[in-house]
Amino acid sequence: MASYIQILSRTCHFNVEGEEHYMAAIGSNRPVLYALWHQQLMPLMAFGWRVFDLKNFVFIVEGENRGRILAKMATTLNAHKVVQVDMQGNPTLAARQVIHIIKSMEAGKYSMLTPDGPYGPAFEQKPGTAFIARKSNAVVVPCGAWASTAYQLKRWDRYLILFPYTQVTVVFQKPIYVDNDMSRSQLETSLNNEMHMARRRAQALTYTLPS
Repeated sequence: MASYIQILSRTCHFNVEGEEHYMAAIGSNRPVLYALWHQQLMPLMAFGWRVFDLKNFVFIVEGENRGRILAKMATTLNAHKVVQVDMQGNPTLAARQVIHIIKSMEAGKYSMLTPDGPYGPAFEQKPGTAFIARKSNAVVVPCGAWASTAYQLKRWDRYLILFPYTQVTVVFQKPIYVDNDMSRSQLETSLNNEMHMARRRAQALTYTLPS
């Protein structure tokens, strides 16, 4: 899977809107957390491998077999650290792993989370992203992506499988600067709205691009 992400990264044509937003987040000298819906993980990973130094990222994956595959992929792509979290199997260990993630971000690492993953429902947040963002005092960058040619898996998230040489649109919304005055519900509402806007904007731009 890592090799395929690298092929996509090298061959796809990426159109980016909102580059100034993620640059502002990086320039804030605070932890940066990129948030996207699970459906759009492949195009964002392909873009990320081309643009970002993944050695600055700590990734969170589920603790089961699929998580081990994703962990191997992220490690092959030179991620700084991959943490497997299994809330269903061992909640105490999972809590320790989440604390480890927060400490890594406080030390200056970035992360990328899918608030509706790993099992859905699609486009509905679980509390983990807002929790990590608040505890790490992160700047959250809502983002979305779409592709002119892709296959959508017939499963809960309609996961996008990209093809090489396709046009990919990536949209970054304005950063959300988390502070102590922002409640978890306020952050979740803002994040939910911005991720939906990013996804719709990426779709709209993709379908208006010249072929």
